[in-house]
Amino acid sequence: MTGAGVWKVDVKDLAIDQIPLNNGLTLSVGFTRVAAALSCRDAVCDVTELKGDGPDGSFSGEGKLTVQQPIQNSQLALTVTIVPAAGFAAKGAALGIPPLPAGVPLTVKLIGTVAQARITL
Repeated sequence: MTGAGVWKVDVKDLAIDQIPLNNGLTLSVGFTRVAAALSCRDAVCDVTELKGDGPDGSFSGEGKLTVQQPIQNSQLALTVTIVPAAGFAAKGAALGIPPLPAGVPLTVKLIGTVAQARITL
């Protein structure tokens, strides 16, 4: 990929289903609105805006995305702050996720490929 450009995305009513958990169960989360902005030069994109909110909570983040083909091989290096809502805390407890207190921010790093991103605290 060569060239430069700015991409902006605004999505309403996004549901992400089938997020695999280590215990063999799957999680789904929903957002009323998600917005992202990327400034790209060649295959490297700076994620200048990443935010969303909805019934499960809110998040914001920034970082880099290095685009590769196929797209699931693209490399992520993002820092994301998540603020869970009360609904997510109840959903997480039912799935065996350690309790995340509603309204308390948690910052994580997403590193690796889009297909197999690792989450670290």
